[in-house]
Amino acid sequence: MPKNTQDLRYLLSGLKVWGVVAVLSALVITGFYGLQGYRYWNAWSGEKSMAKEVQRINTKLSREIPEVASTETNRVRQEERLEDMQSSYFQSSVGDIMKTVSAAARKTNVELSSLSAGDPIYEPVGGLEYKVQGLTVTAEAPTQNLYQFIERLSNSMPVMEVAAITIGNPGEKATAQMQLAFYLSPRLVTEEEGAD
Repeated sequence: MPKNTQDLRYLLSGLKVWGVVAVLSALVITGFYGLQGYRYWNAWSGEKSMAKEVQRINTKLSREIPEVASTETNRVRQEERLEDMQSSYFQSSVGDIMKTVSAAARKTNVELSSLSAGDPIYEPVGGLEYKVQGLTVTAEAPTQNLYQFIERLSNSMPVMEVAAITIGNPGEKATAQMQLAFYLSPRLVTEEEGAD
């Protein structure tokens, strides 16, 4: 080991130039590839953490897919219900309305004593004119079943109104007289028609 600068110069003067170039080149190459290896190691570590994050997101998404499937099933069911509602909304046959009322009565264990329809009237409501079909229903059933009947009927028809209801003998053998109004076949009222 040289003790001072003069010894170092003497030692270096004995080396060949190509040896110094070779040593310096080796140091530069080693440093370059060492730096590249360090960068590669950092990138590989980052890639591993990103792969874990992607796996976590995929797992989360795969858990949410059944929700999408159930949502799709729900959407299809709602579209079918909408089609049923639209067909009942635009029906003008009193017979179809009576079938709907009879079906609701059967499903809620309500016994219909009488079912009679009045003449339809046309009523303007908010820029639309509806065909309003009145129906008088006399029924017997437990009071709770009568409430279920009205609820089922209102869910079966798009727009239904219970204009009047009288319940006699509330309890297990209640009788009810109902005035129902079904709003059907809406049509846009023009300004000329609205002025009349």
